[in-house]
Order: sequence, then structure tokens, then C-alpha cells
Amino acid sequence: MTEEAFAVVYIALFTVLVFAGWLYGRRLDPRALKRWYPRFSLLSIAVLAPFLLAPALVWGNYLFAAIGCAVIALIAYMAVVKTRICESCGTVTQPQNLVTAAAFCPKCGVELFPNRIFA
Repeated sequence: MTEEAFAVVYIALFTVLVFAGWLYGRRLDPRALKRWYPRFSLLSIAVLAPFLLAPALVWGNYLFAAIGCAVIALIAYMAVVKTRICESCGTVTQPQNLVTAAAFCPKCGVELFPNRIFA
């Protein structure tokens, strides 16, 4: 697969995932969004991760592949553990920094609780 075709497939897949996630998320009530958001995030990361790692592995740049794995793990951690969804209004709140998750919803002020992947 040429570099141009690889880039086109990546952009197309990324666009489809973003649009599908947005459409699916808009249809869910806040409790269902809180339940499914971490799972959809992990699925998206699992689908897109090979596109980050494949070029490094094909070209033999294993250091970059190791750094890519660390970045993917950090993104997955942030998406599941540190991102909060308000059960009242459905607002998705990203972490304030790498270690502190938001305590309250910025839209309605309700206290936020951690997400569970398998609840």
C-alpha cells in the first residue's frame, strides 16, 4: 500500500468514526452515553492504533513504535479513566490536566462520577 493510499484510508476511517460516534452519541440519553462512551472510545482507539503503529513497524523504526504504544495507552487511559460524562445533561467533560478529572459538570454543575467500562 502506498503512502498516499494509506493516508487516504486513515483519513476516511477517522472521518467515519468521528461522524458515526457523533450521530450515535446524540441519540443516547445521558445514562446510556455514560455507559457506552468508554467502550466506543476504546473501539475507536483500537481501530485507529494500527494506522499509527504500522508505518513505524514497516519501516523498522521500533523506537517510534514503542513511543506510539505509550501514546496510545495514555489516550486510552484518558478516554476511560479521566473523561467524565454528566448523568444529568450528557455533557462529556475532558480532564483538566493529565491527573485531575473534572469534579463537576461545566454546563449544569452536577457532581461527576467515574465511568465504568463493564458496569
